[in-house]
Amino acid sequence: MSSTKHRLTAAVFATSCVGLATASSASADAIRYSVAPNPSLYTVKDNGNGLIKVSYLGCVTASQAQTLQFTFGSDVSKPAHATFKLLQLKGTSPTPVFSPPEVDLVPGDTQDHTATIAYDFRTATQAATSFRVKLEPDNGSGLGQAAGVVVDVPCILAAPASPATPPAPGTPATPGAPAAPGTPVVPAGTPTVPTTGFIPAPTGRLTRGGARCISTPRTLRLRARETTIVRVTIRSTSGQELNRALVRATYPGGVQNRRTDVAGVATFRVKAARAGTLVLQSEVCFGADRRRVLAPRVVRAPRAGRFTG
Repeated sequence: MSSTKHRLTAAVFATSCVGLATASSASADAIRYSVAPNPSLYTVKDNGNGLIKVSYLGCVTASQAQTLQFTFGSDVSKPAHATFKLLQLKGTSPTPVFSPPEVDLVPGDTQDHTATIAYDFRTATQAATSFRVKLEPDNGSGLGQAAGVVVDVPCILAAPASPATPPAPGTPATPGAPAAPGTPVVPAGTPTVPTTGFIPAPTGRLTRGGARCISTPRTLRLRARETTIVRVTIRSTSGQELNRALVRATYPGGVQNRRTDVAGVATFRVKAARAGTLVLQSEVCFGADRRRVLAPRVVRAPRAGRFTG
């Protein structure tokens, strides 16, 4: 029996991405993928052997739905059946829902198909996670096993907590167990892991110590009443620069919030009212980066000249 040639192209893009890429001509008995880049969400790398790597530029939020839509074409000479699969590679495993979960390929001219994968992460983690998505053909279908699409996520932040429901009027409060002597008091509802949109008070327990996700130039010098450009880089635990990470700068007389760009940098124009401390924090990690703000320069009036007669 002569070999049958098959071509299957795929494009993956986030919901906000409207462009789709088509794969190059397929080789015999192979499944080929391509991914449309989304510069604000992820980068795409094709290693040339059928494995496409999608690297997210920033953290995602746990329990927040993510969507990957596949568009692919098939050209087969006999009926074939394939099932969508998700294989966990590292870190926290997502919960996927494929729609449709499987595909029937029919002989004839090139035919277009679409499918959607909705998934979320149930657990927050500062460690990187990755998984592989592939279309797996049945045994004996004549389609080869494809490498697929690998998705890398640098970190997963916890979802913000829902507001607590106040007790009904007249309902007495239930006292909690007293804390052990010397135990730091943490306000109720305070996140215990890095959380989307949450930055603790600059003097609180969660801000003690350094922040491993924050980097600033060693040569940074600040002086009260003078404007200084402060560039803050936010990185994941693996060293990746993070896009859209929330950063806060607190200093005498001012507070600013910024989000990082695709290079992981947030830029502040700091002009402190007096001497003190600049405190830099991010939603990506607890702790803070602190820099001293020097006292304002003293400008001395010139002495009047002396005249002798």
